Amino acid sequence: MLNDNEGQYKAYVLHQTESCKVINDKIGNKSIVLLFSLYPHMVRAFSPIVEGHTINFQYNAKANKIMDKQTGSESNFNGLGSQWTATRKTAYQITI
Repeated sequence: MLNDNEGQYKAYVLHQTESCKVINDKIGNKSIVLLFSLYPHMVRAFSPIVEGHTINFQYNAKANKIMDKQTGSESNFNGLGSQWTATRKTAYQITI
């Protein structure tokens, strides 16, 4: 369950998260992205805002990779984007 620190909460059904691999969402006015690991029952939440830009993540099933739509950069389960700029290569992880 996630909260936006302003009293709004949101929960996600694990099997839906597992099947989607990536969920781009909002809680209140806070953008979030949930990434499901390729390992069972592991989910991490990140702020998708990188260097002032909102990154939209997607799962590429054919390549079995998490990508961002804006740059085509591969992102890993730690929120690290392979082609982001040198000043900011990772999304901020949110505590679940």
